[in-house]
Amino acid sequence: MDIKKIHKITFLTLGALNMLVLSRRLNQRIMINDNIVITVASIHQGSVSIGIDAPDDYIIHREEIYNKVNDQNIDKSKFNKKDKETDDLVNSIMSRIKNLLDGSSK
Repeated sequence: MDIKKIHKITFLTLGALNMLVLSRRLNQRIMINDNIVITVASIHQGSVSIGIDAPDDYIIHREEIYNKVNDQNIDKSKFNKKDKETDDLVNSIMSRIKNLLDGSSK
């Protein structure tokens, strides 16, 4: 692992993986292009929860889920099919998360 700081910007090299490393505090955000927002939702006992606001056509998985899908060679078209009940549940959860982040939880 190689860490380089250039003009207060941190870059991490881990094998063939190169990445920009950003520090954020609770409720601070990272913008990716104009359509993806990553928010630090909570920090508790060494665990960081993040919220991701992205367009519906972006598929977002935790790494272990992504790897499991690929390892089991699941047909991605079946895995990504939209199901109204699932969409409604996800939309409800995302709405609650946004309300919590905005401080307007009910």
